[in-house]
Amino acid sequence: NSVIQEITLSGTGASELRPIFANTSGTITITGNTIGSSTANNMSLAGAAYQYGILVDGNGTITCSNNTIQGYNITETSASTLFRGIYNNDGNFTCSNNTIRTINSAGGASTQYGIQHLGTADNATINSNSFSDITLSSANSGINLIHSNTTGTTTINSNTIGSTTNNNIS
Repeated sequence: NSVIQEITLSGTGASELRPIFANTSGTITITGNTIGSSTANNMSLAGAAYQYGILVDGNGTITCSNNTIQGYNITETSASTLFRGIYNNDGNFTCSNNTIRTINSAGGASTQYGIQHLGTADNATINSNSFSDITLSSANSGINLIHSNTTGTTTINSNTIGSTTNNNIS
């Protein structure tokens, strides 16, 4: 139950933010964490690199649940800038009941991800997550709120995209 807030990366160049980073081949459980706050632009990032909320780079059994990632303001516009709210590089992955909201990204010429799972023959279950108030201002970018790329089984269900606010994902 960590709370990580009020971070500013103002340097130029390849500066990455990885508030929670797990790198192991065992069992990984990441639950109940808050990254950023409801205050807009609480996490201010200017570096030209990947910006994460939760990064898992291992080959095990991963459970990521009940986390909140919010308040990011990414001002860098280069093509190498990428936001990944929750990213899993390998392993069987269960991602549920997470909230990703209030993300503003200048974006560069790349794709921004809410939850991304990459694995070889791994299974993924991505359910009951919510995404809202996400803005990408670059005309050359895209938003993938849920992305799973594996030859294993992927189940995606009961996720909430958007809220009652008009144009809250744009």
